[in-house]
Amino acid sequence: MITFWRSTDMTSLSSMAVLFVLFSRLAVFFLVQSYLEYVTHLFTGIPPPLVGLIENIEDLKGRHSDYIGPPCQNKSSAPQSNLTSKRYDFLGPFPYLQNYKNPCWLPKDSARVKCVPYFYLIGAPKAGSTDVFWRIKGHPHVTSGRAKEVRWFDRLRFIKKGDPYAMPTFEDYLAFFERPTSLMEHSSYKTKNGTVYHHRVLADGSPTYYFSSFNWPLMPGNEGCQEPRVTAMSHIHHLWPKAKLILVLRNPVTRLFSTYMYNTHLPNFTMTAGQFDKWVKQSMGVWYECLGKASFRHCMYDRHVIFEGSAISTFAAGIYSRYILDLLKIFPRKQIYFVHLETYSENIKETLKEIFSFLDLPALSDHAMEAVSEKNGKRRNRGKNYAKVPEMWPSTRKLLDNFYAPYNAELSAILDGDPRWLWS
Repeated sequence: MITFWRSTDMTSLSSMAVLFVLFSRLAVFFLVQSYLEYVTHLFTGIPPPLVGLIENIEDLKGRHSDYIGPPCQNKSSAPQSNLTSKRYDFLGPFPYLQNYKNPCWLPKDSARVKCVPYFYLIGAPKAGSTDVFWRIKGHPHVTSGRAKEVRWFDRLRFIKKGDPYAMPTFEDYLAFFERPTSLMEHSSYKTKNGTVYHHRVLADGSPTYYFSSFNWPLMPGNEGCQEPRVTAMSHIHHLWPKAKLILVLRNPVTRLFSTYMYNTHLPNFTMTAGQFDKWVKQSMGVWYECLGKASFRHCMYDRHVIFEGSAISTFAAGIYSRYILDLLKIFPRKQIYFVHLETYSENIKETLKEIFSFLDLPALSDHAMEAVSEKNGKRRNRGKNYAKVPEMWPSTRKLLDNFYAPYNAELSAILDGDPRWLWS
């Protein structure tokens, strides 16, 4: 018996020694990593969370480019080599008329102008984008198409003709804005020098544009690529490089829970905290499975990861920072306005004033601002069963908090170190 206990003690001590060595090495690794990030920050000014993600601090100012990176190599060996189609090539830019605030042009042999949006509300889904959009549209100079969302650049143009949702041609997209285009054409005033100026602007409120470029293998410019260098945002930029973008962001944990609650049509939906926990873990498993086979950016834009494979769609869309870093390789920072949903909800009026200023729209009177800012005065795209929903389990929240925390830290660093984006 004595020999047995001594043997067990020795085994335990041996296991403890192995664990001690393992944790010591991990501690050294993280200390060295933190030190290298600190040194890099001292010499480059790059915030520690962004070390390795950007080349220099100037990258955070963004740039004008249709391409996220250089052409891909080894085209013949890549699985996407033969999938691109000229049908999905860049469109425009067109000879936009100087007497229109909005990008409009007069096609050859036509008496009617064509117009594309002046600004895009590009996300995020289930983050309050519907409420923000309709309040912006409350400004008398703003108009939109038949609905808030068209999702043409990332989805509907890729649906085959014959499907009721298909909009395969650019003419289909322009037709979506036919009525507001006519309105802009007939809305004008004379400037001091006698020029007729058309002052209204057009909006596209599709909240998936920033992340759902899962059709990227079909887009010319991505030949031979394992991850996209051309996305839906590249096409928006090429069409009109001066386009303004609005991105509404919400705590990614509550955004995901809202997504779960909204999709009551899903098979076997039970609306329980237990099912949410199960579906979170399944979605997280799909994400990590992809990372085991492909690059981070490939997984960000993978159809299976974003929609089809995940129990809760758009799980990966909450990794805001990485999509925004891609966005800044296409658009300059000054053309993007970030709405912090929680701040917006507390002070709608001030946020709207900032948005109108960002869009270069005339300030509204106090009475008009009160009307457009009224808390219960606009639409909210809410699920029908929110009142019946239990809180998510604390363990589920902790799991999601831990998953999104590093990307929230990156987002805060991108946006001038503002701690609001940490959602901590």
